[in-house]
Amino acid sequence: MEEHLLLLGCSHKSAPLHVREKFSISPQGVPALYNEMKRCPDILESVVLNTCNRVELYSVIRPGFCFEGLAKFFCAVNNVNQALFKEHSFEQRGKNVIMHAFSVASGIESQMVGETEIFGQFKEAYMTAKQHTAVGPTLNRIFQKSFQAAKLTRTHTDISRGQISIGNVATALAERIFAKLSKVRILIIGGGEAAEKTLQALYSRGAQDINITNRTFEKAQELARKFHARAIGYEDYPYLLDQFDVIISSISTEKPILEPEIFYPVMKKRKDAPMFLIDLGVPRNFDAGVADVPDVYLYNINDLANIANENLKSRQFEIEKCKALLAERVDHLWNTIVQKGAEQEDFSEDDIKKEDLAPAPAN
Repeated sequence: MEEHLLLLGCSHKSAPLHVREKFSISPQGVPALYNEMKRCPDILESVVLNTCNRVELYSVIRPGFCFEGLAKFFCAVNNVNQALFKEHSFEQRGKNVIMHAFSVASGIESQMVGETEIFGQFKEAYMTAKQHTAVGPTLNRIFQKSFQAAKLTRTHTDISRGQISIGNVATALAERIFAKLSKVRILIIGGGEAAEKTLQALYSRGAQDINITNRTFEKAQELARKFHARAIGYEDYPYLLDQFDVIISSISTEKPILEPEIFYPVMKKRKDAPMFLIDLGVPRNFDAGVADVPDVYLYNINDLANIANENLKSRQFEIEKCKALLAERVDHLWNTIVQKGAEQEDFSEDDIKKEDLAPAPAN
């Protein structure tokens, strides 16, 4: 089984931001990847985890199909430079794949250590794979046990103390700059999970002048009603940029939606009043050159991670505690898979929700 269970991936630990965004898979690209994997007789099972800081392919393969073949296949399907991917990717096999999956789901492999959003992304990746009939008995078992492991670490350690999330950290950054958010004019670009959690964090911290725009105006209206914000048409917001002190963007895009040229006339209208841009996107939403515009201050996902991890040394004990908890369960699952084979179980989305709410097993 050691040679059949493989993980191929790229994350913040193996590649800088400007490289990671080249490997990011678009929402439309994930179904296409699953369709191609179905046509490959050497890939028996697969789950694709695609987040802002990692792209990972968990696979069960036929004997003789190796990492090189899997990487070549992945790069060809996603139009990725194979040499660049080889330089910045990592590989795991056998029991190490399980340990990695448990660690990712638990948040200790995240760029913002202990963040909670990865758990939902991990579940969503599994459900998407099931919808594409890509999951078999081995990955089914590993991912289910990963959910339990994540729940265990949250219950028996303080690794996620403070509810670390990208929305909370972005809001904390805004508070560092302005102290009080009640009079700060804020624009959110995007309507996905990151945008919603950022809206929630801003609203809970007293922000009162919140505006939101999204490609789908109905989604922007829905979020505006929920958080007492104002919805702005996606075609209109570029003409209103000078009105905002903080712009936070998390839209899905293959190239920047805002270039430096847009901000020069905008900043003239603001008459030396600074503007703060927080880019939550991978690929990035703001062109890096925007930071060169006078009085514009640009922060990206790496900057937020540095803020979130400022007290990382004090939490090192919790990280080691998590690893110890996980290692024991990894050994047990690996021995089960090797000795008995993974039992075929069919978990529905309702089963996963129930599992999330169930009490953690005793330590």
